[in-house]
Amino acid sequence: MAGARGDGLGDGVFTHLDMDMPARNNTSMCVRRIALAEAPAAANWMSRASGGVLQLLGHFWERLPQASKFTQPDFHLLAVLPEDAPYSPVADWGVCRGVMLYVPHAHRAEVFSLDSVAAEHLSMYLGGWERLLRNTEANKGPITDADASPAPLQFITGDSATIHTMLPRMLNLVRRRQPAKMVTNCVMVLDEKATIAEQANVRPARADDEATLNRWRRLYSQERGILFEANIIDGIRAGNMFVYEVDGQVASVAKLDIDLPTHVEIGGVYTFPEMRAHGYGTALMEGLAFRIRQQGKIPMLQVDESNTSAYRLYQRLGWKELGRLSRVWLVP
Repeated sequence: MAGARGDGLGDGVFTHLDMDMPARNNTSMCVRRIALAEAPAAANWMSRASGGVLQLLGHFWERLPQASKFTQPDFHLLAVLPEDAPYSPVADWGVCRGVMLYVPHAHRAEVFSLDSVAAEHLSMYLGGWERLLRNTEANKGPITDADASPAPLQFITGDSATIHTMLPRMLNLVRRRQPAKMVTNCVMVLDEKATIAEQANVRPARADDEATLNRWRRLYSQERGILFEANIIDGIRAGNMFVYEVDGQVASVAKLDIDLPTHVEIGGVYTFPEMRAHGYGTALMEGLAFRIRQQGKIPMLQVDESNTSAYRLYQRLGWKELGRLSRVWLVP
């Protein structure tokens, strides 16, 4: 691990850590910090290299160049490159092996790598910075794994393989044997050959549905352990909340989460307990997928890998898996 140094990349001078270690192909790799102007290119590479799985993260990376000058120094945009690659603010995406967006003072990171070697490089970078954050004297001496002070890293998300490679080192940083919480979702898209039809009972949510949607939000949180942060009224006004209605009663609810140039994600699909076993949730999914296709886009969803019954149902309905996305809360 090289020492800390200052490098100017057009966005001001900031501290930089280069990490290098032998790779399995007898070449040496290192982690290099690049300018936020490269964020759209990094997002594009991550989306393509992950087979489309991480376009959900890349969607937010594309906005990073517009971040205020006040917050920019706290964004670490990183690429894992061959050690002999010319040092430049612009990454050579043809030889890139991994990327990470790390926000030190928010204690969170988003990661993707092509192999375990690149994942280890990214975990080394995180470990070095987290120790610098907790120990102001760290830059006066070597940073070692013997440092037993608690690290503040809280949340990390990315492709499942990278997360699992990095997790032992990340847990060691926070002195825990297990993460506080970990969720791995299968990212799926509807096969273009799947036949779907418009569903007359699917409609956008209205203002008079607010009480029902608040119940959906509460029950979904209790059953799935996920609390929606979105305001119900704002969601209704934005037109991204939908219901399946039977004889004037709302049976199922869902929302459109992320609208990308080529894909739209469906989320929060939930059928109220008293209305289950009638296929209403499936019909709602089909109705929303039909609407998305009408826009010339591809329907996308995420399903918890432990929810095998839902996963098999989606497969039977023509959905196919792109890959897996993991979210880890390291500390409570």
